[in-house]
Amino acid sequence: MKRKNLVLYSILTAIALANAAVYWSLKPIWFFIDKEIGNIGSIDNFWSIFFWILSTAVCIYTLVLFIIRKSGLVHSVILIFFNLIFIIFNIYLCQMLGSEINILSRNLLTLLPGLLITATVLYFTIIFPKTKLSKNGKSRALAAVLLLLVLFVSINIPGNIRITSGPSIQYIDDDNFAVIWTTNRKSTGWIEWGPDENQLSVKQMSEKGLIQANTRAHKIIMSGNQNDNFIFRAGSKDIKELFQNNVVFGKTVYSEFIEFEDNKYNDEISFYVLSDIHERKDLYEKYLSGNDYDFLVLNGDLLSSVDTEDIIIDEMLKPLSTYSKGFTPFYFVRGNHETRGASARELPDYLALPGDSYYYTFNYGPVFGLVLDAGEDKPDSHEEYGGLADFEAYRETESEWLKDVSQSEAWKKAEFKIVFNHIPLNMYESTQEDSSLRKTEEEWVKILNSIEIDALISGHTHKSDFIEADGDRFKFPIIVGGGYRKANSGYEAIKIEVENDSMKIYLVDEDGQLSEICTIDD
Repeated sequence: MKRKNLVLYSILTAIALANAAVYWSLKPIWFFIDKEIGNIGSIDNFWSIFFWILSTAVCIYTLVLFIIRKSGLVHSVILIFFNLIFIIFNIYLCQMLGSEINILSRNLLTLLPGLLITATVLYFTIIFPKTKLSKNGKSRALAAVLLLLVLFVSINIPGNIRITSGPSIQYIDDDNFAVIWTTNRKSTGWIEWGPDENQLSVKQMSEKGLIQANTRAHKIIMSGNQNDNFIFRAGSKDIKELFQNNVVFGKTVYSEFIEFEDNKYNDEISFYVLSDIHERKDLYEKYLSGNDYDFLVLNGDLLSSVDTEDIIIDEMLKPLSTYSKGFTPFYFVRGNHETRGASARELPDYLALPGDSYYYTFNYGPVFGLVLDAGEDKPDSHEEYGGLADFEAYRETESEWLKDVSQSEAWKKAEFKIVFNHIPLNMYESTQEDSSLRKTEEEWVKILNSIEIDALISGHTHKSDFIEADGDRFKFPIIVGGGYRKANSGYEAIKIEVENDSMKIYLVDEDGQLSEICTIDD
């Protein structure tokens, strides 16, 4: 094979492998292909599998030609044709992703180590022997060492244990809070805490006699009294093997010490409400890097789809703990996008939810928070859910729970009562008349009107808005954040400040400029 053909086939091989990698990374939307083209008879996923086989065949065909040193115009034309077809095809699929294009980047990053290893092995086993360097003994020895090094690294890719997010604090109720963190390897974990580093106590979690272990998601429930101030750090010990009664431990890793000051009972508080971030990690830095807030409410759609558990860590928990510095408590509200994806059912393992429920209440200073969970924004029968949604029954149970919320003493004593629901409760006007979601939202509005809440805070629409109370249909204002008031004007969060028996609600742009929306007096 001539040198120019060697270069050409090297490029075509790289393109063929890249096309196959991109196509595989787009696996979450393969069903779009069959939806657009249509299945053949009763064969499910025919076209998506067909294109995968075809892309793999192109790679194999290219490699075979390379190995047997076969070149020619016909072979070149065939390879160039199929590579161009797949480039166009992949671009078309990427357009289907729209704003969720980060699915592609995440999956490609996952495949990258394997691709680099594959490319290295192919080079040293196929290309290198055909080069002049291969005739030099020192070069052959160096190539052998490099190949062994790559193989050794590939076998030991997991590396040492490390903390991948956290620790962070979530309040559970008036008497308990949780410290949560994650590790890259399965391990056991604990919290060391106390007034200073010389007076530390150790806390582990156990359930039914077993200490929490062999997990990447760590959660320690702590009991605390009002105005407790302390330092704490998380520790995790790698579990390399756990079989029958035998445990092989690896290294231990610790977080930095974090100072925690409990402001939960202060009369003057401020907090941010973030929603619809959809993996824009820069927004965590812009809003959470300062010290102008006491806690956070994450009001849904922080993620676009919970396709893997690593997405929970990398796209939400890690930036959250990094920029809130771990000592700022947060409350989580589920959005409709957090109900989607293969790992949506594992999301609670990575959070500390009051009562292990997505709908709950909390108290912070003079604020009583009521968190609702509307689930998905389409009927359970919608094809998007594949028959795996049961939100209609879920919301019925939630409605019964909501009717009793106002009976608690905490509700009756609260100065301000705020409801957090990802989907605004004026959305039902645009849904089908007989839809379960519309009926549920009508019922929730009726209940909230009767118990006289002060405000409803939502997101979902990606458009900041303020709907004033009209005294009839809505006896409370609805504030929508996590969006844009004008096209291309940038993201806006919600900030709420409570002081001197008055609650001010602002929209805050990415530059930190506040626009007062309304003031509510006790």
